[in-house]
Amino acid sequence: MKFRTFKYKIIRAIKVINHAVNAETMKMLGGILIDANAPDMVELTAYSNDIKIKYYVRADVEQKGTVVCNPKYLMNISKGENKEVIISTDKDNVIEMKIGTYKQKWQGTFAANYPRIPMPECNNELMLEQERFREILTKTVPFAAPTVGYRPQYNGVLFDIKNGILHNVSTDGKRMAHITTPVGTYENMSFVITLPAAKELCRIESENPLLRIIVDNTNMRLLLDYSEFIVVASTFNENGYVKYDNMMNRESDITATVKRAEFMQMIERGKFVSEQGKTKVPVTLELKDDVLKCNGRNIRCQLKDEIDADIAGNIKIGFNADFLMDMIKTIRSDNVVLELKTQKDALIIKDGDTELLLLPVIV
Repeated sequence: MKFRTFKYKIIRAIKVINHAVNAETMKMLGGILIDANAPDMVELTAYSNDIKIKYYVRADVEQKGTVVCNPKYLMNISKGENKEVIISTDKDNVIEMKIGTYKQKWQGTFAANYPRIPMPECNNELMLEQERFREILTKTVPFAAPTVGYRPQYNGVLFDIKNGILHNVSTDGKRMAHITTPVGTYENMSFVITLPAAKELCRIESENPLLRIIVDNTNMRLLLDYSEFIVVASTFNENGYVKYDNMMNRESDITATVKRAEFMQMIERGKFVSEQGKTKVPVTLELKDDVLKCNGRNIRCQLKDEIDADIAGNIKIGFNADFLMDMIKTIRSDNVVLELKTQKDALIIKDGDTELLLLPVIV
């Protein structure tokens, strides 16, 4: 195998496909697949349980071939000058890389048994702006889909299109994020991207502003077409996922409007006193007479804090301070509107197209 391309193309490709490289990839497969069997294209493939990536690199292929390569050696390309790169292999799968006066050799492995990415069937298709897709995942993954969930079957991000509106929901049973996006005349469809796949997808970027998503509910996977590369991600069926409509659509008897920065600082102080060894002590919010008070205590110290607020109604209610901070960080507006009903009902915060829900803690 032998091909020529440019340094920046290799660097860009490795940064993307590394999202599908983990310890299991290296142990089971030995690295990434380099496939140079087209006259003007080299395919780099990385494979893990939850996400598979194939990157198309424009290149001048002088000799066809395949090899499996540890990607960390390709990143050494940054040591060379910014010019043409020549990558080749010999009959023993020894890889040689040249760039300017820089040369490096390392051992590759036989590629015949490397798994090929399965191409999904097209049950449905969706076009989204890539920036919006990342924003959706950035808001939902950290807030309501932790690595250790209260209900593992919910660990993922729901994509649910109803009547031209895309609803994105994630929850761990204690809190929920709900984001809406108008998408136009698409037929109704639903799928859930698994949490490990969603975590990687929110960090992947392409120069192409549009993202084509092919939904394969038959085999529980998606194909995301970024133009210069494709990603196949794992999904699971939305059956049994929480009925978010019933939780978000309600009348709230109590509201409070506070400045986001002041509220965040107060909850940050509340987080400090809520830590008691390995356990978390809830903080108490008291809303009354246009003052929002935050109280908390542990075995070492006690917190009593308050900020001004525009309040309608009175209530005293407890929350997990870490979860409450996650909500506030997701909000982009300068002011935060808290919607409450009773001490047993969830707190709801709305910010444009985003709704956040948090269940209270008994205090």
